[in-house]
Amino acid sequence: MNVQKEIGIIDCGISNLGSISRAILNLGFMPKTISDPSELSGKSRLIFPGQGSFGEGMRRIHERGLFDALRHVVIEKRTPILGICLGMQLFAEIGSEGGVVSGLSFLKGTIRKFPSQELRVPHIGWNSVVINQESILLKGIPSMTDFYFSHSYVFDSADDSIVSSNFEYGLQYISSIEHGNIFGTQFHPEKSSKAGRLLLKNFCEVELC
Repeated sequence: MNVQKEIGIIDCGISNLGSISRAILNLGFMPKTISDPSELSGKSRLIFPGQGSFGEGMRRIHERGLFDALRHVVIEKRTPILGICLGMQLFAEIGSEGGVVSGLSFLKGTIRKFPSQELRVPHIGWNSVVINQESILLKGIPSMTDFYFSHSYVFDSADDSIVSSNFEYGLQYISSIEHGNIFGTQFHPEKSSKAGRLLLKNFCEVELC
């Protein structure tokens, strides 16, 4: 198997990996589940899916010895990585779910719960996203395309320049981020039909300068 076709799927026990693995396989790439730090080396691209709480996600990252290894391959080696839902949130500096917890600190920002509002939380279902700058992930996808969301917390970035799209749910929130080799979506592309498949294809084929 051509190493460029291998996509590492990080497994911290915080997500069902079936959907994302099938989506990657259907695109013609080979998903490789990674649960040990030694397995990160040599992967051309990484995907970090996740569901659940920020604190639990970070606890499992530390338990499995992945914290330093992830920072090495992402920050120092500049391996492209895509965080999905909780996976993206773990890229932040701090999360507030279940107390203040330090994240992977790939990006400057915090994770906070939806503010009090009349709308239902968790936010579950289809929501359109507005593209606000040129995007590698969203190439070929029209603004206002619907994607599938399922979350109670949102990413609050300290740097507006990394925000490639937003969604509206009472107020406006971040739906995707891009910063060098670091990518993230609050929504689930693996559950978002044709547009989601194109987004995953864009990531799997990303070429960084």
